[in-house]
Amino acid sequence: MKTPEKIKHLMNQRRENMRVRTLLTPVSDLIDFWSNDYLGLAGNKELQHSFLKHLENRDDQFLFGSAGSRLVSGNHPVFDEAEADLALHFNAEAALLFPSGYMANLAFCSSVPQKNDLVLYDGEIHASIKASLRQSHADIRSFKHNDLNDLEKKLKGRQSEVYVMVESIYSISGDMAPLGELSDFCRSHSCRLIVDEAHSTGIYGPAGRGLCVECGIEDSVFARVYTFGKAVGTAGAILTCSNEIREYLINFAIPFVYSTAMPPVQVHSIMYNLNFIKKNEDLVESLKKNLAFFKQSAERNGCNELFSNFHHILNMQTGSDKQAVKLAKALRNHGFMVKAMLPPTVPETESSLRIILHSFNSMAEIENFFLHVKKLF
Repeated sequence: MKTPEKIKHLMNQRRENMRVRTLLTPVSDLIDFWSNDYLGLAGNKELQHSFLKHLENRDDQFLFGSAGSRLVSGNHPVFDEAEADLALHFNAEAALLFPSGYMANLAFCSSVPQKNDLVLYDGEIHASIKASLRQSHADIRSFKHNDLNDLEKKLKGRQSEVYVMVESIYSISGDMAPLGELSDFCRSHSCRLIVDEAHSTGIYGPAGRGLCVECGIEDSVFARVYTFGKAVGTAGAILTCSNEIREYLINFAIPFVYSTAMPPVQVHSIMYNLNFIKKNEDLVESLKKNLAFFKQSAERNGCNELFSNFHHILNMQTGSDKQAVKLAKALRNHGFMVKAMLPPTVPETESSLRIILHSFNSMAEIENFFLHVKKLF
């Protein structure tokens, strides 16, 4: 069957603009400056072997398949146990598991904000949250990135229910949200704050509980989303909220109601890896040391102005799409896996390289990286 002409046209536009996305397989002999495996757990063979031994001691009837949605036949004991433990871990009243952060955000955004409500989201929020908000019946508006003055302008005169959605750490720029100020703002303006903690889970806060807990604002946040496919090294997500909102989501969130539950083995891996992080605080310390060394190396090599911040997600501005692709390819040829970030993932004229640091990167790798960056820039 012939491909529709509109589809061909859209793909041709992508090719002309050098913005075609392709699937790249990680190359094991290249230095990893691009994956979300911040603490190295996803590729940790020792952890994998110990987890498999852990499974041998369990007597679960269902492990690799849940056999149904959670409202039908898929609500196995491990789900209720894990949600109770995760609510306790993240200092929340209740929690609900989802197969991914996208599904958690989609479930919330498509069901909780109602018609005539207002959702204000940070302009740099993840594309999956923007897509999720398009399924809402509420009035949806963005405010300037990390700009509370603009947030206040967009809020002015509204009498309806207002939700404010942010990320604790932004996935492209690596910027941190001013969570303390946002919490105070939402309290004083009677707004409900929702925080996506995808890129802080496992790294910030005691035992990796995230930035909301680190800032001590978790009790004033309406809902939080924690994901386990990054620093935690597995997959899935949890949405923390009140008992009432949890019950509401179970009844009204279409993505939850009509999806097959995640495999129980995935829930086991989430709990096992979180426990591993608790017991191995040196992993986060190693990441912090690498961040400090990266910043020192950038300053020493005259490259510090290339970066907007020095968190574990580093944004390296290149300007044009062509330059971003060219630099990513050149660094790959020198042995570094990095990712060129192009529109529509980033705004026009803001193409960049995203560099991600991990606990397992060595200082020699970081120093070598800057030797090549100096030559390329």
